[in-house]
Amino acid sequence: MIFPSKQFMSLKLFSSNNLLLLSCALLVTSCNIAGECNSEITARISNPNKTIQAILEETDCGATTSTSYGICLVEGSLPTVGYKPENTILGSRRYPRMQWKTNDTLCIHGADTTNGYTMKTHLLLKNLNKEVTIIYTN
Repeated sequence: MIFPSKQFMSLKLFSSNNLLLLSCALLVTSCNIAGECNSEITARISNPNKTIQAILEETDCGATTSTSYGICLVEGSLPTVGYKPENTILGSRRYPRMQWKTNDTLCIHGADTTNGYTMKTHLLLKNLNKEVTIIYTN
């Protein structure tokens, strides 16, 4: 077995302070830095008369965090890239399923409703002047 010489080990590279800094640098680079999350729209369903869309977005911030899901409501039937944050009705750690019961009632199945995430039961869509009721089921 070959061991490093005393002269090699005495290099400042292997001092305890440098090893600590190296360890911290490796830890930081292995974790995801804020803003490096990947978000993807995984479902989009329109209400029966096609005036409102419920959009499910999946957000993954890397191996050190759990995937999260958000549902927002968007007025209109055209594909939308951006939406208003105030129209977010749910945040969840579990993948929820969505189903419109009527033109103004959305049912969300299987959401994680116990961990302090956003969970609105009503949302007023200002442009349509319409209130949507949100029902949660397991």
